[in-house]
Amino acid sequence: MASYDDGERSGDKTLWIILALVGGAILVCGGGIALLIGGFFLVGKETIAQISSEMEVETAAEEFLDRIGDGRIDAAYRSTSAGFRERQTLEQFRGMILRNAKLKNHQSTEMETESISGNSATVSGAVVAADGTTIEVTLEMVKEGGKWKVDQFKIP
Repeated sequence: MASYDDGERSGDKTLWIILALVGGAILVCGGGIALLIGGFFLVGKETIAQISSEMEVETAAEEFLDRIGDGRIDAAYRSTSAGFRERQTLEQFRGMILRNAKLKNHQSTEMETESISGNSATVSGAVVAADGTTIEVTLEMVKEGGKWKVDQFKIP
């Protein structure tokens, strides 16, 4: 009988060891999965914020170019940053548009954000003129009053 009791205790001990090992494995795997999922959420949140900022910048740049395309030169000028308006008068801006007349009545614009750093961004792209000519443009943008505005407008 004594040997029967020893076997029963040995089996109980083995069962507890197995349960402890399985429980530990579940905790380790579960913790790893939780870290993995948490990492995806953190990276995803940053990525979504970056995409949102890029969309805001590109939209502001396209709206600026669309104002020019629609012949609303004064409205385009008013939508620029305070720094832009300090460096360039409305008359100078009108002259630049006259020298680049294909910007008016254009077919389309395609803009892409090159960089965003704080309240500054660089957007470059192309304006397709009415005759199909592609005009490369670069816009330096700044965030003023919560809105992205053109600070520099470059046409090669």
